[in-house]
Amino acid sequence: SAEPLTESQRTRVKNAEILLKLNSAACLLMLTRYEDVITVCTEVLELEPGNFKAIYRRGVAKLRMQLYEEALEDLIQAQRK
Repeated sequence: SAEPLTESQRTRVKNAEILLKLNSAACLLMLTRYEDVITVCTEVLELEPGNFKAIYRRGVAKLRMQLYEEALEDLIQAQRK
């Protein structure tokens, strides 16, 4: 059986997951898959609350979906980061 990951390894895995999800969100944004962008960015924010790129990309997706009030909340929060 495999040995459990060390704390350092768990951190590296988590950071890699965040980066992959952020890259995925950027691609989904270009593909105009806005609902998927919101889902992926929300997952990132569950792993790392306050992540600027996740907040910003989610705000842009909401803006393009004409969810103006929700978009404004995210974009204001991103501006404060």
